Amino acid sequence: MHAIWSLYELVSHPNSKSYGEQLMTWINTIDKRTLLEYDTQGVFNASAPLHHPSFWPLAYRLALRGKLDALGALLKATYQKQALDYTSAGLRHIALVIESHHQPSWTTAIHSAMSHLQVQANNGQALGLLSIFQGTYSSLLPFVPSHLDTIVAMVYYSPSAPTHTLDDVCQLAQSVLAPTMNHTDPLVTLLQGDMYTTLQICAGSLDPWLCAHLIDMMDRQHHQPTSVPPIYLYLGRHGQLPDMESRVYFNSVYAKHLCDKAPEQLWQQALHYLTTCGRTGQSQVASLIHQVPLNDPDVAVALSDHCALNGLFDLRQHVLEKMAMKLEQQERYDEALPLYVRSDSQDAIDDMCKSLFYKYSTRRVLPPMDPSLFNDCHGPTARFYFDFYTMHDHFKNGQSQAAAEQFWKMMALESPPLEFMPMVLVEGMIFVETMPVAPAKTAIDQVRHYLDQSLDLKNGPGLDLLKRYLASPEDPNDPSDQIHQLHSIYTHLLSIASSS
Repeated sequence: MHAIWSLYELVSHPNSKSYGEQLMTWINTIDKRTLLEYDTQGVFNASAPLHHPSFWPLAYRLALRGKLDALGALLKATYQKQALDYTSAGLRHIALVIESHHQPSWTTAIHSAMSHLQVQANNGQALGLLSIFQGTYSSLLPFVPSHLDTIVAMVYYSPSAPTHTLDDVCQLAQSVLAPTMNHTDPLVTLLQGDMYTTLQICAGSLDPWLCAHLIDMMDRQHHQPTSVPPIYLYLGRHGQLPDMESRVYFNSVYAKHLCDKAPEQLWQQALHYLTTCGRTGQSQVASLIHQVPLNDPDVAVALSDHCALNGLFDLRQHVLEKMAMKLEQQERYDEALPLYVRSDSQDAIDDMCKSLFYKYSTRRVLPPMDPSLFNDCHGPTARFYFDFYTMHDHFKNGQSQAAAEQFWKMMALESPPLEFMPMVLVEGMIFVETMPVAPAKTAIDQVRHYLDQSLDLKNGPGLDLLKRYLASPEDPNDPSDQIHQLHSIYTHLLSIASSS
């Protein structure tokens, strides 16, 4: 994957060096094994390097990979240990040729050395080494381990290498293997300038990341072929997908790959890729969002924002409500409420507040909430619960007068939910008894009215809740008598209040 990506960067964003130098550096970076195939130290340290079985294979490999400094050092170490004869003289000639690399005399030096060696017997291997420097297909063929090595060496040793354009590189690559041949190496097809085949090979066997980013780079550089069918037609999916641009297809595939791999961690990156795919990507956003596990309220909020951006308002509602319900089930009410408010799920807020009233009847605890959200909750149960919460909060903080005012405010409501009124009346009895706030006669009459209504036998749910509230683990008896006493006591207190 790295080899293809780095090669594409090289050919599409050349630097000041020649293509030959850049390609040689690149191939030595992505394929170090080929250089390490032979026992380099063993050859250098041999008493007679020329007789080491790896001498010539190593020399050829160093030449093919442009390691001319190392090759020159090898030749020097060899002829210095060799008796002065035709062979050592030939090695000296080759060493002198190497010194002229990148100089105008390079080609002349090669021909001169070859002419000198050809008149002497047993110089076939030395001539082979010199022939590599010629950089032609026929001269390289006996020594190269791959087509890729052939192309790189041809570009590197070409007499016109310093002035090569990308088109020149492509033509040299095409001269090694005809573009009409069925290639399987994307590095070769990329050097030939065949971007379509390169993508086709990558799509069939390589990482989706590479395909998505390669096609994106090609699109930006205008290298994407326009006169050929979409790439996906060759992936076994013909007839199963609507027509789409290659870039859109590969980005969509990569987005799905990310979400399949780690939806909880990578969903944002996946959505980012889909948002670059126009309507096709937008149509896939919903299915991707459904894949993301909802375990974090921040994730739910971020997902809901993406839904809104893509016009998926029903899905936005679903995501927020699903996360809020999950938090509510975990009794994380302070985190659930903001999500319900964000989704304007008033019925769900009312249901949660009803549940909290019932939990309070046995636990005597109100879970913490953010009061700044109370005004965004408009259901009758929610408003009544948050008034009750505010009354408790004042009382807990030693603000008795504010708590009493809140109680009398609740009693002044026109249509409070009677199901919870009996329990609220018991909780507020202290404010009727101590009178930290002098109520108006109309308020007392309203309390008397709600007392009669809420403790009436017709208010079955309210009386059942009150029984839960008054029940004690130490006293399993039916608290009905307490309810009758409550009515009497409250009536008495209200009479005192109205006469004072």
